[in-house]
Amino acid sequence: MGRLMPGFLGIGAMRSGTTWLATKLAQHPRIRMGRKEIHFFNRKIGRLGAPGSILDRRNKVRYLARFVQGPLHRGIRGEITPAYAILEPTLIQRIHGWMPDVRLIYLMRDPAERAWSHARYEFPTWRGRSIHDVSRDELVEFLASEDVRLRSDYVTCIQNWTTFFPTKQFFFGFLDDIRDQPGILLRDVFEFIGVDSTLPVNEETTHLAIGSSTAAPMPDWFRSYVQNTWPIDNDQLAELTNKNIPWVR
Repeated sequence: MGRLMPGFLGIGAMRSGTTWLATKLAQHPRIRMGRKEIHFFNRKIGRLGAPGSILDRRNKVRYLARFVQGPLHRGIRGEITPAYAILEPTLIQRIHGWMPDVRLIYLMRDPAERAWSHARYEFPTWRGRSIHDVSRDELVEFLASEDVRLRSDYVTCIQNWTTFFPTKQFFFGFLDDIRDQPGILLRDVFEFIGVDSTLPVNEETTHLAIGSSTAAPMPDWFRSYVQNTWPIDNDQLAELTNKNIPWVR
């Protein structure tokens, strides 16, 4: 089943341009994607079973059923599920066992802006609350969630994944690239995946709206709280990604 597995995975980060990227990748004639955010490895895989066991093989079949069907020679399979960035090491190890050569795409964003966008999405969508009605205490409680913090802890996420995958299999990008040079970023991703990057880019859809959460400015205290509460090592992130970190001034 190895040859049926995806050639690339978008693993995150949440609220960092992954919906835009999924939309653009799906338009390429050589890329075949299931719906965005399959959430198989973080929600649906269930018991792992020993590698190569009957349960393991059944899980593979269940996973492959999520993808668009068609002749393999017509394209490369892939999926983007931002929650994969924060998977536990045992699940990352299982992904490596299933698809050791998969290409991994990780988009990032200023940690405070990512957290604020997360809150703007979370409260209306899942809690039925307008972000304008959410108190400071509720936002502080939201930021105290390990799930929320880890999604902005790019260093830990990358270290967890590079325990099993070499850095040459990663594409690291930033929401700033989508905002400032979307065509260049998209062509770089095409080259990384291994599909034709010389195809004309549809300029009408290159600058897609990023995210769909309720518009609301970040409170003045929010950024300082994130920076003072979450240990964010931008120097280490730059070393891990071999990139200039755009939110470092």
